[in-house]
Amino acid sequence: MGALFTSVHYAIAVSEQSLTELLKMVTTSNPAALMILCADDPLLDPTIIKTFLQQRQLPVFGGIFPGLLYSGEVKNSGVLIAGLAQNVHIESIRDLSKNPTPK
Repeated sequence: MGALFTSVHYAIAVSEQSLTELLKMVTTSNPAALMILCADDPLLDPTIIKTFLQQRQLPVFGGIFPGLLYSGEVKNSGVLIAGLAQNVHIESIRDLSKNPTPK
């Protein structure tokens, strides 16, 4: 069994330029799929991510989280893109945060 990720890259800000640059770096490792994680930054514009994702040929999954762990540090802003070495099966769970928590 080999490595899970082909490469992992981080940018401090989420923008069309940073996403494009990260994608170039990750795709040089020939990933089977992409994982994109964003920190929940008040300046984050989700339309940038949506537009970016619509242009991809690889399977993509991820989400927006309160923070990210990268190189042993908590990052409160930015985006992390990781290439995955294996194919993935992706399922969408819509409105997950709107569902009540089971007791």
